[in-house]
Amino acid sequence: MCRGISGCYGVSIKRDRVENESIYVAIGITPEGRREILGYYLPGGMESAYNWREILADIRERGVKQIHFIVSDGLSGMKNVITEIYPHAKYQPCVVHVMRNILAKVRVQHRNIIATEIKRYFMPKTNRRQNNCL
Repeated sequence: MCRGISGCYGVSIKRDRVENESIYVAIGITPEGRREILGYYLPGGMESAYNWREILADIRERGVKQIHFIVSDGLSGMKNVITEIYPHAKYQPCVVHVMRNILAKVRVQHRNIIATEIKRYFMPKTNRRQNNCL
């Protein structure tokens, strides 16, 4: 089963007062392509590798013994956490986050051109075109 993990922001939660907090969501994809929510978590505070360590450990304790592939943002320390909890899992940074990081380093006047070229590689329209990009 493939796993996607993500922090969803902008959710208003009322405890002592109403404020935005992250809800961490772990989603699995079965070999048949069906998505399954593995868990929702409200760890509080800033997103951190420590929080994800606890989440992945919880998922493992609840019975997910093996993960083949994890996609997440480029959070510092995330790759180490994944290796610690699921040592055989392959890691890939999220394409959207990779594109944002690249475009942040490009001059404003060149961003549209570079974004178009990057999208050709990350989001090909056909399998043949995808193979040509490799």
